Amino acid sequence: GIVYCVDHGAKVVNCSWGNTTFNQLAQDVTDDAILNNDVVVVASAGNIPYDTAYYPASYRFVLSVSGVNNLDQFDPPSNPPFSWNDSVDVTAPGFNVYTTATYNGSPLYSPPQGGTSIAAPLVSGVVGLVRAKFPCLTAIQVVQQIKNTTDNIDNIPENTPYVGKIGVEQS
Repeated sequence: GIVYCVDHGAKVVNCSWGNTTFNQLAQDVTDDAILNNDVVVVASAGNIPYDTAYYPASYRFVLSVSGVNNLDQFDPPSNPPFSWNDSVDVTAPGFNVYTTATYNGSPLYSPPQGGTSIAAPLVSGVVGLVRAKFPCLTAIQVVQQIKNTTDNIDNIPENTPYVGKIGVEQS
């Protein structure tokens, strides 16, 4: 899917999928997209309630996204549980998000919908806005711009056990 997007001119690719298995070919594909084709790859960090690498979010250069609630609180025992690890770059709303999606033919218009697969596309939208505002930035620079301008949520009491595991540590 990433190769298809690159071949068709995408400048941002959202990956709301993954697993816990590293694959060198997949790392090579993301490297090629990001480094050789100037594509920002954004990926959900996973919905597993423990500290583990989740791919493609944990591949180098990929913008990894976990989730928080409306108070910027990360709470992995909650439903849905979110992954945390040292490759998570940012968090975005992932709890009680309204959607027009369907499940088994029934609309899912109201909360409680959530997951890092919902948080990642929100960040992909931010990537699009940053690329529109700063068209001269490379994919790597766009990711750095987003990481540099995020709110620091480490000091929220619910988040302190996860410092360095749910996004950029800022001073």
